[in-house]
Amino acid sequence: MSLPSLARACRTASFRLTLAYAAVFTATLIVPLLGGGYLSMGWIEAGLRDRAQEISAGLEADWQAGGLQAVDGAIRELLDPAHEHGLYINLQDIGGTALAGNLDWPEPRAGWVVLPSPEDPDEELRVARGSRLGPDLWLLVGIDGEPYYDRRELVLVGTAWLAAFALPLALFCGWLISAMVLRRIAQVTQTAAAIAQDGKLDRRIPLKGTGDEFDGLAAQLNTMLAGIEELTQNIRHVSTGIAHDLRTPRTRLRNRLAALEEGGNREPEEQLQIEQMLAELDGLLAVFEALLRIARIDSFTGRTRFAPVDLSALLENVTETYGPVAAEAEKRLATAIEGGVEVEGDPELLTQMVVNLLENAIQHTPPGTRLQLGLARRPKGVVIEIGDDGPGIALADRERVFERFYRADRSRGTSGHGLGLALVRAIARLHAIEVALGDNAPGLVVSLRFAHGRA
Repeated sequence: MSLPSLARACRTASFRLTLAYAAVFTATLIVPLLGGGYLSMGWIEAGLRDRAQEISAGLEADWQAGGLQAVDGAIRELLDPAHEHGLYINLQDIGGTALAGNLDWPEPRAGWVVLPSPEDPDEELRVARGSRLGPDLWLLVGIDGEPYYDRRELVLVGTAWLAAFALPLALFCGWLISAMVLRRIAQVTQTAAAIAQDGKLDRRIPLKGTGDEFDGLAAQLNTMLAGIEELTQNIRHVSTGIAHDLRTPRTRLRNRLAALEEGGNREPEEQLQIEQMLAELDGLLAVFEALLRIARIDSFTGRTRFAPVDLSALLENVTETYGPVAAEAEKRLATAIEGGVEVEGDPELLTQMVVNLLENAIQHTPPGTRLQLGLARRPKGVVIEIGDDGPGIALADRERVFERFYRADRSRGTSGHGLGLALVRAIARLHAIEVALGDNAPGLVVSLRFAHGRA
């Protein structure tokens, strides 16, 4: 199995969880780096300020001890390249005349100041302290902030490189983890899809033999599938067996009643009772036949008769047959059938499905109802729509009308046994047709969407 695309992996919950962990992981790397870097920058700046204060205090002591001449000599000695680099001093009088030093100071004031670096005007001389020497002199002592700026650049560049490597690596790892998870989940999905498609509950999810959580989940699902398979087979065998066993004696009983009906002269009341019993038996036999047919369809054995079906021609034939039936019931059947539409399926079952829906619409709508039968190609597949402008079906009943023997309150006074739509659902499931009940405003519309059509 090929690795999933990045777009597909990004939509998975496992990848989103991986991204969350990647964000936390990256933050645990970047935050300490930034915090430690800026903390060390603070330490460097504090050390530079301590040094500037120390030099200022020394020059103030020289001023007090020897006046201007002593301060001038001390400044010259401090600025001697042999002693210290990166030191900047300005000594000027109250009128702004420079008396000593190597730094311009256009606006003297006491306290910490930020000035352009004499060596690089684009950078700042971050640590500089101004003070007064007596009433007539200003003193400025500045320290080159190169260590401070070097550390800041190291922190910023290091953080950028860390983010540049950590985030793609986290994404790649997330993709790999998602690929591994998706491969295991895909096995479950494929097995479930295969069961839904062909109804074979004997399929099982393959195990890797690793004993991990996925193998444990697959084993539990396989156990559940085995239980469902056994239960389904038991129910199918029991229902089919009962239908078969009861059909024979009921058929014999009907034949005997039919013989009684044909032989001899009877009172009209006796004749009516026999006819009523025959009608009841015919209804019961129809129920058993419907149950057996649904059971055969649910077993997916009907797929052996699948072949290309001209769905357009099939619906035209149904229209020719049921147009007069609708007219006899004082209803009008309108059609909009697109030509040349083909699907794979069993033509007899597809006809039965459409006929059951049309008969329901004719039977459960009042005179004057307009019925519609449509066929069209849509972007997501071929769609058959059977609608009416009658009273429709209540929302609460729409999910249950496909259950066997279920009949809505409005339909209880009409003939039938509640198996017509159950047969429709069985045929639709066999053909992988999506059935949807919608509001026709007014009335009901039933949509049959085929997963794939033929060109």
